[in-house]
Formats: sequence, structure tokens, C-alpha cells
Amino acid sequence: MASTEYVSPLMKLLREDRLFRPRLNYKTNAWTSMPPTIDPKNWTEILPEEQRKHNQRMELKGRMRRHYWKLSYHPTNGKWFCAPMSDPSVIRHNWVNSVWHISSSMKATPRLMFYIFGAWSIPIIYGCMAFNSSHFLNKYASIVKT
Repeated sequence: MASTEYVSPLMKLLREDRLFRPRLNYKTNAWTSMPPTIDPKNWTEILPEEQRKHNQRMELKGRMRRHYWKLSYHPTNGKWFCAPMSDPSVIRHNWVNSVWHISSSMKATPRLMFYIFGAWSIPIIYGCMAFNSSHFLNKYASIVKT
């Protein structure tokens, strides 16, 4: 019994059509443009300073990873280990998006207090005026006269 392999129409097109076939000598035409990831004009040689900074980042990343797993598998204190809160980037993200960071970084100037007061008071005043208006009260009035 001969087994026939199913080939999707897209794969068939990629295998047969010369325009869609992947190739090393990529040339642009009227319908396509050069992807920036393979554009030779975008490529520059890595400078020694960039390589040194990359190596420092990799070293720091490895140190943090080793510290993470050391805390995670600690024999006595590992049961209190919280994986999401042990990543420094997650902790910084939570702190920056917290109310405490915003309140500690913003000075309570009179203008800021005016804006905060206005942001809270204007909708409340508008709601009170709208719900006490005759239009709103007559809308739900009983049609049965007593």
C-alpha cells in the first residue's frame, strides 16, 4: 500500500512557484520590498563596546537566574517562595504602576489638587443636578392620578 503525503495548497505553491520559493539572492520587484531583517544595508559589524555590554547583560541575567533558582529550591525557606514576585522586573513594573509610586512621585501642588477635586466633583454635581431635574422626575412619575 503506497502512502500519499498530503501537501497543503500553500506548501504546493511554495514548492512549485518560483516567485514564492525562498532564496538567498533576494531581489525586490514591483510587488515586494526587502524585509528589514535581511536587508544588507541594515547590517553593521558588532563593535567591541556593544559586545562588552552584551556580555555584561548576559552575566547579570545568569546571576539573577542562579539567584532565582537558589531561592526557589531553598530547603527551608523555599515554601515561602513566590515566583512572580521574585523577578526584579516584575517587582519594578508593579511598583511603577501602583498608587504608591504615583502618590510618592507627584507633588501635591494646588493645581493638582484642583484637578483632582474637579475630576471627582464635576461628575457628582452633574449627577445630582440631572437626577433632581424635573425632566428626570417626570419621566418616572405615576400616570395614575390620586
